[in-house]
Amino acid sequence: MLFNVLGPIEVINSSTNVTISSARQQTILTALLLGSNQPVPLRQLVDAVWDGNPPRTATNQVRICISSLRRLLTAPGSPELIETHIAGYLLRVTDSQLDLRRYEALVGVGLNLAADHRLEEAVRHLRAALELWRGPVAAGISSRAVQVSATRLQESRLSVVEQCIDLELQLGRHREIIAELTELVATHPLHEQLRARLMLALYRSGRPAEALATFRSGRETLVAELGLDPGIELRAVEQAILTGQPSLGGLRVDIGSLPMTLPPAPEQGHPFAVLSPLPRTRLPETVLN
Repeated sequence: MLFNVLGPIEVINSSTNVTISSARQQTILTALLLGSNQPVPLRQLVDAVWDGNPPRTATNQVRICISSLRRLLTAPGSPELIETHIAGYLLRVTDSQLDLRRYEALVGVGLNLAADHRLEEAVRHLRAALELWRGPVAAGISSRAVQVSATRLQESRLSVVEQCIDLELQLGRHREIIAELTELVATHPLHEQLRARLMLALYRSGRPAEALATFRSGRETLVAELGLDPGIELRAVEQAILTGQPSLGGLRVDIGSLPMTLPPAPEQGHPFAVLSPLPRTRLPETVLN
């Protein structure tokens, strides 16, 4: 039995999709998967389904859903995947059964390789992790509690993308990542660090005019949306391009600043145990000075 939450929720049994038709069952299963191998309190499952406004029969309805999910997910003669605990319910899966756990493992290995300066291997692992994503986490699940956890995972993914791009810039793959960075900047127009990386990739590809146009477009967006001028990092990259600083041609990312492991679980009391966002990296001081 395989479970996928990095996109619309999927349950696959022997290469056949298991249909979870009830929206309520989908929400509960997603909540259990995001907190897999740890008990998820019954009250949190109730909150996930009814967004803080449950009916009097809510706990009983959750128990009915759990029973239905057990029948769908348990093969004849096999132990039940969903266990009942004093603290709530626990969905037990191995790391290979859940795409989220495979993602975490690949990112962890990739960051360790980066810390050891094995950059090409690091990029391969990080790219393999990112390829597991099929769309927004838990797409189609309207629960506010589930979407809070989904947002944290989306932030983590963006941080991994940034760090992977930094490594690829260091490997001299600036031309290869321009299209990806262009799409990312279009999706996150207020994200100054992504825009700075696009400017750098364009400049290194012999397209300084486009790099400066990217800066001007960002400045206009920031002023229009937030009433703010670009920050010091983005302005520093623009100035470095205008003055032709030699450091832009061979900029190196400070690998020592990359975290060596995945971050800890979220703070106690968070609805589900999911990955915390990784810290965003900064362009080195050689550009900022």
